[in-house]
Amino acid sequence: MRKLAAVLLSGVILLGATGCSSEKKDSDAKETKVATTTISKFDTKDVLTEEKINNEVFKGSKLTLVNIWGTFCAPCMEELPYLQELNDEYKDKNIAVLGIVQDGESAAPEAIKILKKLNITFKNIIPDENLNKGILSNIDAVPVTIVVDENGSPVSDMIFGSKTKEEYKKIIDDSLAKIEKK
Repeated sequence: MRKLAAVLLSGVILLGATGCSSEKKDSDAKETKVATTTISKFDTKDVLTEEKINNEVFKGSKLTLVNIWGTFCAPCMEELPYLQELNDEYKDKNIAVLGIVQDGESAAPEAIKILKKLNITFKNIIPDENLNKGILSNIDAVPVTIVVDENGSPVSDMIFGSKTKEEYKKIIDDSLAKIEKK
């Protein structure tokens, strides 16, 4: 009985260390589609500033790390400060970070608390219907990060689970190398 409890506890810890499941989706067949499809048109607002944001947010940036996260997800909270540091460090290189609060409008008050507590200033949006029917319909666990170009087209595979700042730096460098070859 103790062995079974230990195995179950290990599984829970492992899941918690890498990502969090959202109860709503079945995506195994759709993972490749997300990595090859441009992010659909959207029109929403920044959760903190209420500034209107749409697909134009990608214009002017060589790359944008689109980080899909949830207010219920501890690994998401752990990587948000790394993403803020990267946003600050790479700003002069025209690389940005955009957060999408996957759990939607009802989670906005909690998202605001989290962002303020962690001193996160990069844009974080509440998904509109187009994002929910598009890219988010293919996501069954968070965090997920997608690196996109100025048109919202992916330049890397989907990045599942939380990453360290150093891992994200490598992803950025690899993605920059890909777009500079074009």
